[in-house]
Amino acid sequence: FAEADVRAGVPFQLSRALQTLHQAATALAGGDGFEVVVPGAAAGVLRQAPTLEVFEAEEKEAPSTKPTVLLVDAVTGDEELAGRGGNLSGIVLRRQQLPHLSHLAVRARQEGVVLVTASTVAAVDAVAALVGCEVSLDASAAGTIVEVLPEGTALGDASTVGNGASAGAAAAAAADSAVLAQQLEVLPLEAVTTANGGAKAAACAELARLAAQPDCTFAAPTGVCLTFGSLELADADADAGLASAVGAVEVALEGGNIEALDAACDAARAAAAAAAAALPEPLLAEVLGAFPADSRVVVRSSANVEDLAGLSGAGLYDSVYDVALGSTEALRGAIGVVWGSLYTRRAALARRAAGLPEASARMAVL
Repeated sequence: FAEADVRAGVPFQLSRALQTLHQAATALAGGDGFEVVVPGAAAGVLRQAPTLEVFEAEEKEAPSTKPTVLLVDAVTGDEELAGRGGNLSGIVLRRQQLPHLSHLAVRARQEGVVLVTASTVAAVDAVAALVGCEVSLDASAAGTIVEVLPEGTALGDASTVGNGASAGAAAAAAADSAVLAQQLEVLPLEAVTTANGGAKAAACAELARLAAQPDCTFAAPTGVCLTFGSLELADADADAGLASAVGAVEVALEGGNIEALDAACDAARAAAAAAAAALPEPLLAEVLGAFPADSRVVVRSSANVEDLAGLSGAGLYDSVYDVALGSTEALRGAIGVVWGSLYTRRAALARRAAGLPEASARMAVL
């Protein structure tokens, strides 16, 4: 909602117009035809692909042994970088504007991947002419230079530079650090941490703690949390078969079978809905009791497999808005939706790209 408000405002629309004017002015002033999104220096074999997804598929079939500087035809701006393969050290985007605060730009900045856009035909042609060569990419406020490396320059092994598998390994380690509930219980927001409820819930908890200080000048909304492990405990009580469904998701991902993946994800979401339907009434009554009578609330997702170095998970998981707390049925349904959103095709594929095993994925409900 906030993004929609920002994009609808006059300042944002004016900034887009100014960006276009800036590119035109740069061209008239004799600029080099590049816009630097993430500055830095990179080196690797220059390759070309229509999208990052196609590049990833090519890497799975024939993994490269050297770092890669990639000329990409188009991106959405929402892509992840970790787990793409080829150990990307630099990206040149072909004639497409990319907001500096897009998800892809933020990830490139975090993972040390140089990112530039070639905004003119001449710049694109100059880069495309070097495809297949070992090149250096130097991008700074002074300009962008893409040139063939001197003969004999060592690029190094593909595992030593760029994003590689290290970001995926870091994400896996962070995901594995989840603290699981030993019994079904409702925690007050102030008791939630990243380890037991995820970064999103923990950030809300920190706001609540700050708002409780005597000299604080802002208020924070009331909240409670079903922490990590609650889904699995509820599934065990309902005997809904979540573990076997999650195992089937992993098998389908390993085999690259999309039809099997969809079927397994459907089964996992059904198990999550059944687990929510079986939640005990006293537990839900405790949630209702934390809010004023007839409140309408947001039931939010907070996973351990988002806001990580190799996987932000932005938009992967669902939250349910305007839930009436007049009865427990609407609450059960919303909890089931949030739990089930852990097992969509898009979410499973994103975790796979980041090197995260399905068994490590946990979902708290805020």
